[in-house]
Amino acid sequence: IRIPLEPDGRFLLRFYGPEGTFRAYHAADLIRSQANLDEGKSPVVAPEAFQGKIVFIGARLAGMEDIVTAPMSPRFPGVELQATAAANILSGRFLRRPWPAERAGLTALAGLLAALAAFLAWRPLRALAAAGAVGAAWTGGALLAFRAGLVLDLFYPLLAAALAWAGSALAGWLGEGRRKREIAQAFGQYLSPAVLRDVLRS
Repeated sequence: IRIPLEPDGRFLLRFYGPEGTFRAYHAADLIRSQANLDEGKSPVVAPEAFQGKIVFIGARLAGMEDIVTAPMSPRFPGVELQATAAANILSGRFLRRPWPAERAGLTALAGLLAALAAFLAWRPLRALAAAGAVGAAWTGGALLAFRAGLVLDLFYPLLAAALAWAGSALAGWLGEGRRKREIAQAFGQYLSPAVLRDVLRS
């Protein structure tokens, strides 16, 4: 089994749910079950519950809890984190993030697509809608990729799309202002100020 690791050696876990997703039993119930079996009584927890299973033992005593911060919960039991890693390895369903060079290229691509869409739309509101459509498409693609085990960045590509729209809107605003000044200089001596304002407004 080959486990994809981050450049710094980290292992991206695919979580299955919040704490309690994996079945847990209290040690007291297990001890009581063994005692019941020795006495010929029914156990609290049937031995078959552990048949073919990997068992992880963790402590949940006051002051001795193994608690970690996880995407699913700020107080995720460490023993369930280990069980999650084991389940990922056994199922072979890993999460992988593109390498830094690939991530930079994808971010640049998102910004380029947003800039191209905003440029073609040209007007600020249309450019905003075009850049927003690129951002929405990227977000949807990232969610689909995550389902397939590929983790794509959201923040930097969306930031690149927003900056591309801002740059396009600024360029359009400056260009439109320059054109209006040129029109005003060319026709100012022939048209009245009121007519000229109507021309510039249209």
